[in-house]
Amino acid sequence: MDTPVASLVHGVLLPSTRATKPPGWLLVALDAGSPGVMLCPENLGTPDAGFSDFIAAVHAVTTSPLIASDEEGGEISRLYARTPNPYPGAASLGRHRDPRTVTAVFESYGTSLRTAGITLALGPVADVNTDPGNPVIGVRSLSSHTRTAVDLVAASVRGLRAAGVRTCVKHFPGHGGVSNDTHHGQARSADTKGDLEDRHVRPFWAAFADGCDAVMTSHVTYSHLDNVPGSLSRRVVRGWLRDELGFRGAVITDAMDMHAVSPGPGTHPVVAALRAGADLVCLGPSTTATSYTDTVTAIARALMDGVLVRSELEVSLRRIAQLREPLPPTAIIGATPDWLSIATNAIEVVNGPLPHADGFVVSTADVSPTTAQDLDELGLGRLPHQIGTPAGAGASQRRVLVVRDLGARAHQWDTILAAVAADPALVVVEAGWPGEERDWSTRVPTTVTRLRLWSNSDLSYRAATLMLTAATTPDRTP
Repeated sequence: MDTPVASLVHGVLLPSTRATKPPGWLLVALDAGSPGVMLCPENLGTPDAGFSDFIAAVHAVTTSPLIASDEEGGEISRLYARTPNPYPGAASLGRHRDPRTVTAVFESYGTSLRTAGITLALGPVADVNTDPGNPVIGVRSLSSHTRTAVDLVAASVRGLRAAGVRTCVKHFPGHGGVSNDTHHGQARSADTKGDLEDRHVRPFWAAFADGCDAVMTSHVTYSHLDNVPGSLSRRVVRGWLRDELGFRGAVITDAMDMHAVSPGPGTHPVVAALRAGADLVCLGPSTTATSYTDTVTAIARALMDGVLVRSELEVSLRRIAQLREPLPPTAIIGATPDWLSIATNAIEVVNGPLPHADGFVVSTADVSPTTAQDLDELGLGRLPHQIGTPAGAGASQRRVLVVRDLGARAHQWDTILAAVAADPALVVVEAGWPGEERDWSTRVPTTVTRLRLWSNSDLSYRAATLMLTAATTPDRTP
């Protein structure tokens, strides 16, 4: 393979690894022309070091690398994967419907990312979470209402870019209306193109207008448009995103190690994504030396066979080069809001006020898997098991049950109903995206008080703990 072809082939790949330091194959890829890396939690060093050692090793072999990271705020943050995230989550912010607050949050968040060496946030999420049973978007979405999402996605982009961090909104043309997770298998959308334009694409339009640098494609299959996942569909990427909507920034795929686009007979999925119109392909953290070499070989062969067009990849390299250019910070808000107050005021109290008690005993729904580590990763069990100190035998003590993403994990209803039968004065903390209100009204008495967090973030759990401790309802208008 001669040098120009090598530059084309490596230059459209964004590798990733779960190693604590860049392995040899990754350093070779960077030296051969790969534009940068997508960070993983395993790349973190000590709490004080963060990503600094890993990023320094990348800088040692390439100039102005693209340092990309999944940074959506709340629970999805690679930077805060091992430490509490101080920032409110997306759906929690969506409850406020205040673009200025959202801009302030993302500007501060972006400053933390820039300080850590991250140059491209793979975020914000522009998906409108129209399906409450969506198992993968949920509270990553700013809203289930298109109009709110339009305003707040644009505000998020403004905040990150003001901090000097480039943005990649995701997942075009919308991942919020499906009930399957593309990490684990196929997900299909029955929405027509008109449905998608009316309900799901408008937040992307708003992000484009506010200068977002890139857009990430979805692995959902949109049955009315094509019979392949969106990331692999030329109709979706080149036909719709490029030609119809006129987007001129970089198009980046979702991770190609996700099961919705797993390799099979026929065209290599990375080749298919590039042919569809992607500029940069995220390879995902399961990439190995062997799989990376196989991918490079597949792209080179596709170029020689005319499946891929050299001039199109050259245009992609120019777009990627723009992503690698430093973005000077230009502060918009500057002030630091009270993050805890934002998270607290987003919590919805149903059948309140919270009952006064000397103490609360906390348990979690019996979800599967049930190991302590898995519960923590799911966002469960992060409330202290004992809140308050009962003052002797006569003290009042209430039970608290924590559930998460009830719409997507309906099996938790068995635990809820059993707990309510045992204690009709139960307090339920609904973390994540809450269940349907009609289910609660028909199955659970109004003696049960609920805290709907609209978040799985550390900050929202802390806010709920403080509310239970004080046993007071936040002053807000529903």
